[in-house]
Amino acid sequence: VIDFVANLYGLNCKEAAIKIAEDFGIPYQKEYRRTYQNVKIKEHIKSSEQIWQEQKKELCLRILRLHSMLREKKIENEPREDSDWSPLFISAVNDFEYVDYLYDYIIFQATDEELKHEIENVRREIEQIEGKYKSGECNDGNGAVTKIGEGLAL
Repeated sequence: VIDFVANLYGLNCKEAAIKIAEDFGIPYQKEYRRTYQNVKIKEHIKSSEQIWQEQKKELCLRILRLHSMLREKKIENEPREDSDWSPLFISAVNDFEYVDYLYDYIIFQATDEELKHEIENVRREIEQIEGKYKSGECNDGNGAVTKIGEGLAL
């Protein structure tokens, strides 16, 4: 349309756009023009809802990774027929069930408002479980803390 008006009246593109705006009663003021740079800056500013959805997604992915790691720990340390249960197996079973509960809570039970209030607590719980396996300590289920690797059945 701008090119058509420019050709019809012998105007440049800017003048044609101003003419169209005036003809249709659309206000045109220079200070309201958006520059390319301003548009790019505004595109990078995220809404609070976008930020929340990213936080929730990151938390779910972190829980899924922890869930997978715990599943592997359970399988790796599963007791043999003639051996005792290792502290790592017991800990992995307990933590696996708890992480499974956390995931269900976040996805199916908690509303976004509830989760917004609880997200830091859930993160701390996850960090505590992750830290337990990074530090090499685990709970045997009876409250005793054992170094992972000590007393494991071979």
